[in-house]
Amino acid sequence: MTVVMPQRIRTYSQHIEKRYHRSELLIDSHLLNQRLQAICEASQTHNNIPEIRTQWDGETLIVRQQRVRSVVFPSDNHEICTKIFERLAAVLDRLPENLIHGDINCKNVLYDGTNLQLIDWEPALLQKRLWQEAMMYTEPYISQRDRNQQKLSKETDKIGFFYTILRLLHKQPRITSPYRIVVDCKRGKCQLTPEPEQQFLQRTFAEVLLLAFENPKWQPKVFDGETMAGYEIIE
Repeated sequence: MTVVMPQRIRTYSQHIEKRYHRSELLIDSHLLNQRLQAICEASQTHNNIPEIRTQWDGETLIVRQQRVRSVVFPSDNHEICTKIFERLAAVLDRLPENLIHGDINCKNVLYDGTNLQLIDWEPALLQKRLWQEAMMYTEPYISQRDRNQQKLSKETDKIGFFYTILRLLHKQPRITSPYRIVVDCKRGKCQLTPEPEQQFLQRTFAEVLLLAFENPKWQPKVFDGETMAGYEIIE
């Protein structure tokens, strides 16, 4: 789960600046440079990613992201919402296979009045935070395979995208005990998707969007013995 260190983020009128010491970024230097280049290029190419620029100051990486002025998402207009989500899904399907966000959630998907903007692209998906190694995702939205292999992939992005749609479009209610979901996921007893996870993960992002439209009230399920049961929710 992402934890932000004090003084890491600086907010300006036109951009947000994040700073990282090289020792915090647990990634090979060559792969780091490739990822930074891919992120910057994607931000120049796609309307759903705000402009991102990076530079080094000695051992400190500075990431500057264009500030997004968010407005209320028009969730009551299904036709407009569908088109807005379709544009983001199309971008996610076009991104290179190795360009992974890792933490797609409502806090990182902002509506600017025209498009959904996917923000907070971390320079490394594995970082040292508070003296511990941490993958840059939000529990429990990670595929079981990624959890087992301790990595992040498009699989986790698809699960995060699915739940972002449910929350923005359908105002999905909150679970009373999200910690229990995390525990059950780690034990392999939680089903996050409305169909078997491996089947779900074969879908494109555009197909994940359709599945979210078809299952507006979906909630994670726990496998208890021989039956699947929903978690208690806050109405």
